[in-house]
Amino acid sequence: MACREYGGRLDRLEDFLDGRLDEATTREVAGHLERCAECGAEMEAAQLSVRLLREGVEPAPEASALFWTRLCARVREEESGRGAGDFWPALELLARRMLLGSALALLILGGYLVGLEWQQGSLFGPQQNEVRELFPEPVRQPANQEEVLVSLATNGNGR
Repeated sequence: MACREYGGRLDRLEDFLDGRLDEATTREVAGHLERCAECGAEMEAAQLSVRLLREGVEPAPEASALFWTRLCARVREEESGRGAGDFWPALELLARRMLLGSALALLILGGYLVGLEWQQGSLFGPQQNEVRELFPEPVRQPANQEEVLVSLATNGNGR
């Protein structure tokens, strides 16, 4: 509030609004409200606020019999429309959601496993040591008679 006369005495305006002032003070405040546009606007806003608050606190009126009749009819209509026929579409929807959830879980698990293999370095097949264990080197055939004799003398161990 920008009014200099009543700016510091807002309590007087509140008392005026509640009707707690004596007659002389009530006339004085009413005269000021007629002259001062700022205080008049402030008073109208305060009156609107009080009215809205009171309406919000007051209980709502009881619903009419027509409202209750319509409501009950609507509920019965919806209940009768729901029967065994709505079971299968709901089950189908549940199955689709479960399928999508499972597919997503498998996709995440696959991504995790590929990432784990990538970190270990075994993503592109077995390492050299694993290849030698699976496929040992073939025994080399002697090239000449001398190597055959050496092989027989060492019992084939090469020692």
